[in-house]
Formats: sequence, C-alpha cells, structure tokens
Amino acid sequence: MELYKNKLIAYSLGNFCTYGDISITGVKGVAPVLKVELDDHGNFGSGQIYSFKQEPPGYSVSDRTGQAVSLTPK
Repeated sequence: MELYKNKLIAYSLGNFCTYGDISITGVKGVAPVLKVELDDHGNFGSGQIYSFKQEPPGYSVSDRTGQAVSLTPK
C-alpha cells in the first residue's frame, strides 16, 4: 500500500474466497480486509487492516493470529 497525493493505493490484496483446486495452504490462504475512511475528495483519513484466512472448502474466517497484518510491509 502507498499514499500518492494523499490517495490510498492498495496493491494485490489477494483472493478473499476461493473454491476448488486453488491452493489455500500457508500464506496463500491469508487475506487482508481493509476498512478505510476517505474525505469528500477521496483523500485518505485513516484505516485498519483485518486479517482473515481461508478454510476448506473455500470460505473465510477471522484470523486471530493476525497473519495478514504481519505480512503487510510497514
């Protein structure tokens, strides 16, 4: 993620839900969810990252270990 002219750019957040033959082992099963507040002009105000993980056969659950947060570059 980065701020460009006070606009948030969030790259490659990954797959949130998958099903079937897609591997969700290890970090491939970790998914960040962003909650972002923007002003009326789209400028970044604040944000929070929530960590989820995918469980077979393909649904997401809250990840209390926070892997998505810890894998996000500071």
